[in-house]
Parts: sequence; C-alpha cells; structure tokens
Amino acid sequence: MIMEEIKVKDLTYSDLDAVAAIHIVAFPKSFITKLGDEIARAYYQWQLDSPDEVYAIGAFKENKLLGFCFGGVFTMALGGFLSSNKLLVLKSVLSHPWILLNPYFFKKSLRGFELLMRFFKKDKIAHRNQEVSEDDPFGILAIATHPENHGMGIGKVLMNESEKYAVKHDFKKMLLSVSPLNLNAVQFYDRIGWDKVYDGKIWKGVMEKEILTE
Repeated sequence: MIMEEIKVKDLTYSDLDAVAAIHIVAFPKSFITKLGDEIARAYYQWQLDSPDEVYAIGAFKENKLLGFCFGGVFTMALGGFLSSNKLLVLKSVLSHPWILLNPYFFKKSLRGFELLMRFFKKDKIAHRNQEVSEDDPFGILAIATHPENHGMGIGKVLMNESEKYAVKHDFKKMLLSVSPLNLNAVQFYDRIGWDKVYDGKIWKGVMEKEILTE
C-alpha cells in the first residue's frame, strides 16, 4: 500500500460502523468487544457527542477506513458513556451474563458500575463549562488499525496527526494507557518517542510524551 494514498480525516457518524468493526478485530479481549458491536458503536458515538474535548480522526484509503484514533482531554469517557446508555449497557450485560463470571471482566464491570452509580446521582451531565487546566495532558483514548493493515505505518500517521493537533492547541504533554502485556503496542510507542511512567518501581501501562514546541 502506498502511503500517499492514505488520507487522514475527521471522523463522523457515518464512520461509526467501520470504527466499531475495527475495534472488534483490533481488541478482541476488551470489555467493550465482549459486549458486542452495538456497544462498540455506541461507545464511540458517545465520544463524538461527548462534552469533552475530543479529536477523532481516521486513516482512509479512498472511502475505506483503515484505522482510527480518538484523542483529547477526557473527563468522563467511560462514565459518561455508561450514564448516557444505561439501558443499552444493561441489555447487553444481561444478554452476556457469563461475562460477570470472568474475574477480569467482573473487575471491569464493577468499575463501570461504580461510575454509573456516580452519574445516576446527577440530574444531567454538564462538563462543557468545566475549566481545563493548562497542565492537562492530551490523552490518547483509543488508537487502532485493522489487523490486515498492520505494518503499513498507519498507526504512526495517526499519532503524528494527533501530536500536531496537541502542539497547535498548546498542550505540553501527551498521555496514554496500554496493557503491559501488549508487547507490539508497547514497542510501537517506544519507537515513536513515548516514555513509561512508573508508579514507584512498577510500570502499570501508563506512557507519556513531552511535546516539543518551536
């Protein structure tokens, strides 16, 4: 594939089915994947609708989505989604009851439930006017490339565009979280200049990148 054929564009609602499909194949073990493609689509739709500051881009060849990246300043990426999609999430969990028997997914579900209960206590979501500190990092919520396009440099293109956005908007640092067991992803971030952030002597998957400005 010739990289000159790849165009990076802002994602829209019309891209959500393709985004969900890539999420499913790129993250087969994720909590969202286990709850089904309807949940995956709803999750990313929430990010587009979110009152958070979100920069969502996709790498396209002609009209085909090859990969995506959701970045920005996230205050309620999961909690807001759960609050806005309570019935859909409940329906999906009830149709996948086995998921609560898996210790890993039970932990994820419990965390999600705690966030959901926190938002149940509020009459509405109102983060738009919340002040963002100038020291807040530009976070990478999710980045994924369809497995059939791995090794083509699409992930690097998406990260470069996200970094350009962060520089343009005067962020000083970028931040992401990756599973320490995902060695390919960890090595990818190492290669493009990201550093591990340790909690004492333990690395739990948080990585950061200082933004260089002229």
